[in-house]
Amino acid sequence: MKRTLQLFARQTRRQRVSAKLPTPKAFKPVEVSETHPLWQFFRNKQALFPPEEEAKFGRAWTAEELRIKSFDDLHGLWYNCLREKNLLSTQSTELRRLQLDVPKVLKDRNKTVGQTMARIKFVLWERQRAYESAKESEQVQKTTQSKKAK
Repeated sequence: MKRTLQLFARQTRRQRVSAKLPTPKAFKPVEVSETHPLWQFFRNKQALFPPEEEAKFGRAWTAEELRIKSFDDLHGLWYNCLREKNLLSTQSTELRRLQLDVPKVLKDRNKTVGQTMARIKFVLWERQRAYESAKESEQVQKTTQSKKAK
């Protein structure tokens, strides 16, 4: 084995390789339409924003405020929160890719959006429970009325 390697090394030294290295093609940016769905993961088509601009965000919705909203409003708010979570996730991933620390503001904002989403689920669960309870009590009333009628 050692002898074979020595012979191979001698042969490769003797031969001159005159191969041309490939030249890379000129970089051409990809054209993307303005309405491409992936742009929804960015604000104003930018992955990162200045920290002082990122620090401007509101509070989480309370359950009392959400109880007033209609189902369609809650549905719309849920998808707005989901979009916001995706934006924040994109920013966090980009910061990690650049090997930068994820600021506390971004984590707080993500927590706030998560709280709102959890409260929306809770309010919808309350409504479902109230609906099932009303349906059950209606069944009980019907059975008691039919027994009284007999």
